[in-house]
Amino acid sequence: MKSTLFSILFLMTVRLFCQQDSSLQRLKILENRDFFLTHNILLGNYKFDNPDLNLTLGSALRYRDKRKSNNLWGGILLGYGTITIVTGLVIKSESRNNNSLLGGFAEDFFGTLFVSTGVITAGASIPVFISARKKKENMERSLNLARELYGKQ
Repeated sequence: MKSTLFSILFLMTVRLFCQQDSSLQRLKILENRDFFLTHNILLGNYKFDNPDLNLTLGSALRYRDKRKSNNLWGGILLGYGTITIVTGLVIKSESRNNNSLLGGFAEDFFGTLFVSTGVITAGASIPVFISARKKKENMERSLNLARELYGKQ
């Protein structure tokens, strides 16, 4: 008796969460109608009765968000790397122009450290930009599939 009651309660809870998830997904799709409109997916009379289309539209939105995030972080890494490289080069050039107490060793060391850190940071942006491009390709595949699914209705 207890296990049956627990099973019924568990199923009702799962159903409630699934309904909330689908309503949140529907809301997110409705909030992004302009995005779908720019990709020739007109959702004017769509009643959200096709779960495959709902899933495809949701995945396109997730890929778009991940792409934006990757582009942002790639730009931050690239900008920080560039600034660090320039700073290191300025420090190294100043060490050659001035006579310092350490004979330029500290300036050379820190200049080299800054340049190498900048190169590594700027290089780390490359995989992030590649990932953003892959997310864009996946988003476009999802949008093409959504056009096909929406066209069949």
